[in-house]
Amino acid sequence: MIVSMLQVIFEISDIDSVKEKHRIVQSVKAKLQKYFHLSTTEVDLLK
Repeated sequence: MIVSMLQVIFEISDIDSVKEKHRIVQSVKAKLQKYFHLSTTEVDLLK
């Protein structure tokens, strides 16, 4: 069994709406899950 981890950080600075940012992130996650057959999670950075 191969286990790996990849961390990707998106900075979407041109969009102010949280709903729009969430829609973009969900779209990217769905495409990754479909193409690579993997699990994803969304974690907010605490800054």
